[in-house]
Amino acid sequence: MKILLQESTDPYFNIATEEHLLKNYNEEYVILYRNNPSVIVGKHQNTMAEVNHKFIKENGIQVIRRISGGGAVYHDLGNVNFSFIHNGETGNLINFQKYTSPVIDFLKSLSLDATLGPKNEISINGLKVSGNAEHVYKNRVLHHGTLLYETNLYNLEQSLKSNENNYNDKAVRSNRSKTENIKELLSNKLSCEAFTSLLANHLMEWYGITSNHKLNQNDVKAINELIESKYKKFEWNYGYNSNYEYITKINGNPVKIIIQDGIISEIIISEIQLNNSEINNSSLKKLFANLIGKEHTLESVEKILSDFQINGLKSENLI
Repeated sequence: MKILLQESTDPYFNIATEEHLLKNYNEEYVILYRNNPSVIVGKHQNTMAEVNHKFIKENGIQVIRRISGGGAVYHDLGNVNFSFIHNGETGNLINFQKYTSPVIDFLKSLSLDATLGPKNEISINGLKVSGNAEHVYKNRVLHHGTLLYETNLYNLEQSLKSNENNYNDKAVRSNRSKTENIKELLSNKLSCEAFTSLLANHLMEWYGITSNHKLNQNDVKAINELIESKYKKFEWNYGYNSNYEYITKINGNPVKIIIQDGIISEIIISEIQLNNSEINNSSLKKLFANLIGKEHTLESVEKILSDFQINGLKSENLI
């Protein structure tokens, strides 16, 4: 068993590191890291339905899809992330109790009454402080979770607000829960760095780990290549979504936007179907014709909207 205390706070690098170590080594790992402000969405989620696009754009918050299931979570430097990569027997790898036990034991050592809930969350006094997810690869499992220590809870709440009721899909939805920072529950207000150091020491003692692990140059190169080929790609972060429909109203007209692989494929307004071969003279229908074939993202929609002057129509009506 090795422990890796990541110095990087780049969410792309840290998320890619988990996949790299899971798939390219046989060793078992404990990883601790913190990320710059970011939203990490589950593998089976519709990214567009999970986040507040305007808020994350205005605040420079990155959106990244991970390889495990579960719901979307907000990360910042006040949030401590833990990962376990273990070997086991195929078909007997998923075990949230096993991997949250050392974390819960650590929190209890700080006189906090932490428990594992029915949705695999860790709570203290009924307030969520940790979300957890797992991914199986061959005979190995990646279990990772969050620990809200001194996270900006306003940014957390705003980042995860969305128009999810406008989306018609089969994607996994996040479970919204009341959250609290662990620091607020402690009588001794440790710094986040001190809290992380205590957690690292506890996990090293729990697993009998005697030294820290460092990534070598080949690891760093492979991780950076994975970032560029996967984790920074639209196709992974947005296009991997299951096909979906966005239902809205524009100027009183019911509108259905049909998206496939993250790309707008059809728009239906008042039961009139628009596609690339049907460009109408009205400004609204010209706009819709221009949207077809484009990415269903805030940036893409705003760029096309800037070429049209349609009263009362905003990007929020379309995503």
